[in-house]
Amino acid sequence: MSDLPSGWEWTTIGHVADVQLGRQRSPKNHQGPHMRPYLRAANITWSGIDLSDVKEMNFDPGEASTFELQPGDLLLNEASGSPNEVGKPAIWRGEIDGCCFQNTLLRVRPRRLSTEYLYWYCRAAALSGRFGEAGRGVNIRHLGKQGLSAFPLALPPLSEQERIVAAIEEHLSRLDAAGASLRGARLRITTLRAAVLAEWVADQARAHGLVPLAEKLGPSALFSDGDWVESKDQDPDGGVRLTQLADIGDGYWRNRSARFMRQEQFDRLGCTRLEPRDVLVARMPDPLGRACLFPGDPLPCVTVVDVAIIRPGADGPCPEWLVPVLNSAQTRRQVAALQAGTTRKRISRRNLATVLVPDTPRRLQLNLVGMVEEPTGVAQRTLDAMGLVEARHAALRRSVLAAAFSGRLVLPDPDDEPASMLLDRIRAQRVAVASTKRTQKVNTS
Repeated sequence: MSDLPSGWEWTTIGHVADVQLGRQRSPKNHQGPHMRPYLRAANITWSGIDLSDVKEMNFDPGEASTFELQPGDLLLNEASGSPNEVGKPAIWRGEIDGCCFQNTLLRVRPRRLSTEYLYWYCRAAALSGRFGEAGRGVNIRHLGKQGLSAFPLALPPLSEQERIVAAIEEHLSRLDAAGASLRGARLRITTLRAAVLAEWVADQARAHGLVPLAEKLGPSALFSDGDWVESKDQDPDGGVRLTQLADIGDGYWRNRSARFMRQEQFDRLGCTRLEPRDVLVARMPDPLGRACLFPGDPLPCVTVVDVAIIRPGADGPCPEWLVPVLNSAQTRRQVAALQAGTTRKRISRRNLATVLVPDTPRRLQLNLVGMVEEPTGVAQRTLDAMGLVEARHAALRRSVLAAAFSGRLVLPDPDDEPASMLLDRIRAQRVAVASTKRTQKVNTS
């Protein structure tokens, strides 16, 4: 553990707060004479507590005294398959009388310290993945009562806790306002870009009519799905790159994937090697049907089965013309109407082949691409720049929290009572409570 500023102390969450795992849900408690509302992991979000779907189960009076929530309680997500979701916190403000909680949550009830400070500390630990690292399990990480109780806590003086909370909220509120402005600008630019594409396609449809995509591609085109490459077929040391849905941007190549396979696996599976200027179409969201040009890669590349590959022949359309046509609002509406699936929406290549596109002659296509490239290109470059700003925005939020819990966000006050004295009072309180419980047990026996 790192050094702390003067007046701070290292302790554990279990030393300064009561930690309780929620009550397990079982069929016998689905009905009973003491039905109560209860919270579960689904109710805890990064934006606070979501009460749109609160379940009920039976808690007898003894159980209710243990699991009933009180205003100021801190609730944490006990487990998750994502390390950055383990320990996600929210403060209970007493929104529902008599509400309890399930064992997918941990309740933290602070002793003599700021609930808001502990909330922000836990939020930082969750976002950084430190709670996930402290948990047990492989696919699902469980923090557990023991893991949370033993988790280290950097404890400043009580007055400094309050100043830290005020500073965090001030800095993050400014960042939130900037983020809202950025999202508004992104929406306006995206809307403008979509309007330009839509009008560009509409003009061509009026001038040349519409035909199914398969007909427009012509008989010599390659129009196929990517390859079914399973985990067992992949090798991080392989020399063939496996591109994925994450690489397919809305009109641009994202270049995000880092998966590979060996040449012998490529040969055994009979994979289709991508070529520069192949049109790649995502058959799954988000958004469904987005298309981009493959720019080429130093390594041989293939793509996954949920990406359609279009390689127009000599008699087919220009790839640079086809990409904006596929990304237009008119095509997207057709794709949405042809999607299938319940939990995972997708469009089949057979249905994709039926979407109608302008029957613009090839000799006109490059000139038309030039007309749409300038406004949409400016919009895309602006969106790319915004993406960098958004990344810095997220980094700034993390920096604020990191500074807060290392003593760099607010100035110390030499008149503050040191945290060691706060810990002494908490220790004395725990001893007194334990002594009272022992006396009560003796008197009732």
